[in-house]
Amino acid sequence: MLHPQELLSAYSCGPLRLRNRITAAPIVTGFEHLADLNFLQNRLLEYARDGVSMVTVAAGIVHKTGRPVKGTYVFTEKRAFEHRKITEALHREHCRAVLQLIHAGPQADVLFPVSSQHLFVPRTGKHAHGANNYRLKKIISAYAQTARHAISAGYDGVEILASGLSLPAVFLSPTTNNRKDVWGNNQLGRFKLSLDIVRAVRKEIGQNKAIGFRFNLLELTPTGAGWDEILRLIQMLRMAGVDYLCADFGGIADTIPDQSFDMPPGVWNDAYQALAENTELTVVFGHGFGSLEAADTLSQQYGNTLFELSEELLGDKRYIHKSLGLVDEPVIPWIDLQGQERYNDIFRTDPVFNLVNPFDAFSSEVTLRPTEKPKKIVVIGAGPAGIYFSLIAAKRGHHVQIFERNNEIGGSLRSLYKIFKSEKILSWINFLENKLKLSTVDVKLNTKATATEILQLKDVNRIVLAPGIESEMPDISGIDSSNVMTFNEMLQESLPVGNRVAVIGTNATALSICRYLLNYNKEKPLSPEKWRAAWGIGDIKEHAGGVLGFVPEVAPSARSVYLMESERKQLQALSSTPSQALKLKWLLINGLHTLDDINIEAVDNYSVRVSSGDRHTDRFTVRIDHVVVCSDMFVSDELPETLSRHNREFILIGAATARGGQQLLKATIKQAVEVALHI
Repeated sequence: MLHPQELLSAYSCGPLRLRNRITAAPIVTGFEHLADLNFLQNRLLEYARDGVSMVTVAAGIVHKTGRPVKGTYVFTEKRAFEHRKITEALHREHCRAVLQLIHAGPQADVLFPVSSQHLFVPRTGKHAHGANNYRLKKIISAYAQTARHAISAGYDGVEILASGLSLPAVFLSPTTNNRKDVWGNNQLGRFKLSLDIVRAVRKEIGQNKAIGFRFNLLELTPTGAGWDEILRLIQMLRMAGVDYLCADFGGIADTIPDQSFDMPPGVWNDAYQALAENTELTVVFGHGFGSLEAADTLSQQYGNTLFELSEELLGDKRYIHKSLGLVDEPVIPWIDLQGQERYNDIFRTDPVFNLVNPFDAFSSEVTLRPTEKPKKIVVIGAGPAGIYFSLIAAKRGHHVQIFERNNEIGGSLRSLYKIFKSEKILSWINFLENKLKLSTVDVKLNTKATATEILQLKDVNRIVLAPGIESEMPDISGIDSSNVMTFNEMLQESLPVGNRVAVIGTNATALSICRYLLNYNKEKPLSPEKWRAAWGIGDIKEHAGGVLGFVPEVAPSARSVYLMESERKQLQALSSTPSQALKLKWLLINGLHTLDDINIEAVDNYSVRVSSGDRHTDRFTVRIDHVVVCSDMFVSDELPETLSRHNREFILIGAATARGGQQLLKATIKQAVEVALHI
């Protein structure tokens, strides 16, 4: 059992006395702007009951020009009255409540977004214009008014969002503020908006309420703020009335995959520590600081620190109790494979979805009503789609039987584990195995159910197909050579692969396979220092914006891997997705060779022959040992066709329903749960 004495001791953060040093980050649940705040209240109460001492609520939109998305509420006096039940409920659990004040700045979903200067925002496709003096003074007043409403709602303080591309953030950054007036003509000019907001808020709420300030500590751009500027800013924030500091990383653009499996715990702790050493203010260690044990060690070293949990609470509402050994159960991990469920995404419109444990999310949004007519359901395939469908259907009272041709459950999750070597994915598989053991689902492993056998089953009311998918062999001369394999064959059958490999197909699956081929001999996991060095991230004290100015060499791969397009312009299309572009960038750092805008003419046992352009000119040969095919996918089972011929109805779920077999796991699991809720 873990006994973190310092971490669990009471702590004074400005005027607030907290029961311990563990807080909840401003987690955007997707419930913040519903008319009914019960969902939000219930979620926040889960955090408080697990033991956090302070919860930050990301719902304080200060002005109509700062709405992140249409339909979100400006925090008016009426909305404040509705929030009072949230603060009262949290206070009953001896938990402090703070409202985050938000102005989305150039990314706001309004007709004319305001910014520090003219900016084009790729996320919205809009041009933001520089706000004039009159508009800025109105917005500053709106911050103060919103803070007053927050206190009337029972909040113990406010946190000013000045990170990402929020309005205060773009004024603070030398990269996005080149104004020539008092709002940006020099360093103090860039500080002016933030300092004026803090002073106005402090004047409005008095001295017995807390003010937090969340800003981009490392902008990860070479034109970002340097260490001297940051020190001057935090000193002036302290004098203006700020009680604690929170730090984010990046802000101007998504330049690093900050939620990838490659990112080691504690990767930003050096930056947090530098901040804690140079201010009397409380410094909140945030995203990725590590375990509670690591937090306790840091709290012993630095007396002015708090630690905020984010993904940990999203994954498991009993995270603290389980980590401390008060609940004898494994922690349920939070996994975000596609970078689409960032805990602090103020632009989220749908309720946050837990890939590993969607049951909690659905239990708060949809009542799992028992079925009126229990059915006998046969499910083919124990991958993610088949498992989640079966668990929900069985929970509703149906009799469910799964047929799985392999000797273990998991399907594509097993392949993901081989690729990423992540303990989180292994925990995910173990979680599903335990869920199935505790359920009434009858799981038959090593059983390939043929169409004939299924047609002979008696009293079956529904047939649900969740089959695996396989790569479709492209029409290329020599593709039947002995050295050509699909990605499924390579992963599931552990086929040996040589040192020079061509990967055909440009999609998310192909990127994962390239990662597997490149990293099989790499150190696992990377240390924080090596991870930062690989991405060109340096010490904020020495490098403006935290950028080294170059990307050092990483440990070379023993393999040469060539990613080849199966159809022209695919690589360009794939790179237009931010999360996939970052994955590709990481692979290029690790030595991936890309061949785009090419024609694959032929394959043999020793080479791939390619050409360029519509006229197939500039022909050349790439020497290879093996070819791995990751092109469009198809259902790897003859069941759908056979059942259709015999006029037997069935439901197809999972990746097999998506075009080309490319479907995000989030979409796969949501589809499976939705079908189970209504069957």
